[in-house]
This record gives sequence, C-alpha cells and structure tokens, in this order.
Amino acid sequence: MTILRFTKQNDTMQVNEQISAIIGKKLEGGASAEELEQLQLWLDAGAANRGEYDQLVKIWADSARVISLPHFDTDAAWQKIDGQISVRKIPFYTRKIAVAAAVVVIAAAGWWLYNKTNPGWQRFEAVAANQSLQLPDGSVVLLRKGSSLKYPPVFDKNERTVQLSGEAFFKVQHNEHQPFRITTSHSKVEVLGTTFLVRSEDALDEVVVATGRVSVADKDQNSNRIVLVAGQKAVLQEDKFKEDIVTDSNYMAWKTGLLDFKNASLQKVLDDVSHYYGVTIELAAGQPVQKKDGINVRFENQPFEQALEELKLVTGLEAKKENGKYLLYQK
Repeated sequence: MTILRFTKQNDTMQVNEQISAIIGKKLEGGASAEELEQLQLWLDAGAANRGEYDQLVKIWADSARVISLPHFDTDAAWQKIDGQISVRKIPFYTRKIAVAAAVVVIAAAGWWLYNKTNPGWQRFEAVAANQSLQLPDGSVVLLRKGSSLKYPPVFDKNERTVQLSGEAFFKVQHNEHQPFRITTSHSKVEVLGTTFLVRSEDALDEVVVATGRVSVADKDQNSNRIVLVAGQKAVLQEDKFKEDIVTDSNYMAWKTGLLDFKNASLQKVLDDVSHYYGVTIELAAGQPVQKKDGINVRFENQPFEQALEELKLVTGLEAKKENGKYLLYQK
C-alpha cells in the first residue's frame, strides 16, 4: 500500500492531486481497495479534510439529481470552468468545490432547457447513502449506495420501463394493463405488482422475490427465461439461470445492517459477508476446513474488522490479506 505523507508544500500539492483523483473514483464507484485505504488515511489526518470531503459529497449528490440530460457533457463543463479559476488565489479543494457547484448550476439549466423542448429519461443515483425514489406511477425504489436508476418522467400507457445499474429493492404498484419492466446489463425483469430485489453486477444478475410473481429473461436470449414466486431467487450468469429458495433476509442487509446466519454453509457466509462489506473473502487454495456447514453467527451494523474477528472465532480459521483479498486458512 502506498503511504501518503503530509510534510512539504510540494508533497502536499501532490497528495491533493492524488486524493482528488481518488475521491472522484470513489464517488463514481470505481475506487480500488488500496485507493480507499489511502483516502481513509487522508480523512483521519484532520477534521478539515473530513469537512472538505463532506462538502464534495454533498455537492456531488446534489448534482446527481439534476444532471439527467442525456447529452450534457459534464467533463467539458468541468474543464471549461476549472480553467477560469485561479489555482494560486483559491485553495485546491475550495477551487474544486466551486467548480462542482458551478457545474451543478449549468447542469440544472441544461436539464430545464432540454426537458422543456424534448422530454427525456431522468437518472437518479444513490451517491453518498442508500436512497429512496418514488416513480411517476407511485412505485417506490430503494437504491443501494452506488447504484443508479434511469426512468422516464411519464410512463408509456402500455408499459413502465426503467434501467437499473447496481442494486435496488422495488415495491411496484399493481397495474395489470401496464407491466413494470426493469432492464439491466444482462436481464429483463417483468412484473405486474410485487416487491422484489434486483442486483446487477459485471458478471451476473440476481433477482430475489419477496411477494408476488416475477418473470426474468436473458437480455440477449428472450426465450431463456424463468418465473419466480415469493420466497424464490435466481442468479443469471453466463446465460444460465440458477434457482434457489430464499432462506433468510440477508439480501437486504445493505438496508437493515443485519446479517443473520443459522446453520449456514461456510460458502454462503463468505458470499454474503463479501457482498455486504464490498470486499472479497475466500478460502485459501488447498486449505482443509473442518467446519464447512452449520455456522451460526450474527453481524449487526458492525465494522468489517470486527466481523472478520467473529468469523475467525466461529470457524476456527485464521485470516490474511493478499492481493486485495482476505484469505481464510487453517493454522
């Protein structure tokens, strides 16, 4: 891991540039584990750093609500405004905040002009925290932090279609004459009215049905589809569906803060903990494990380090970090 030092003025400027890039990646959901560690070191270095970061997060969250214009060039706006602000007269992060605020104003104006003449889809992003959104038909969507949803200002009379990137829980208003459809990178999900979760990642899609009935189809092969009812879930990966029964509510841990395992397999525990904390936890290759099933443990709003210690206790395994992953092994 690269350690950032806060000593000389030139070093500080270099650190600021590095931190600026990392903050941008974090807000867009693309920061690596190492970059997040560097950011945390910077935040812990002083209250002023935390205050500046919180300001940036707030401005970014505000901008996400207004930058819904499909052809609005945010990067060009940043460059144009940034070039007009003196680096020497304005402190680095104050300058960036000023630029962000200006972009928000420009984006809002562009959004208003565009929608006045040519109504288009809007984009809602849960940037700094989980966020709830009410759609034009009254349906409610809870987006996990880092996820986004695109939707029209008014739904078509024959269907209600949205586009999801990330993870969200949907509570859809029933309307048998106007099906509700969600498209992701891999699948198409269709319902009439129900509650369910959709998770879309680079390699897979997962759908978990809480109530009602949901149809899930491969986006590239419409004939490749399944129907799920309450208490069922399915994962679509590499054109194949894997169906299973929902045995707990851990799929909503990102909302409730609760992971509860009862007589669970070690693999399920590792999968759920990894997904909740946004890390990768695996068994080290070739390691014999005595306790692979029957694990009972509960994590509730705990920091990852504490959860990892409890996991080591209940499994009798040790943990080490290698290449950005946490590996469990028999000592």
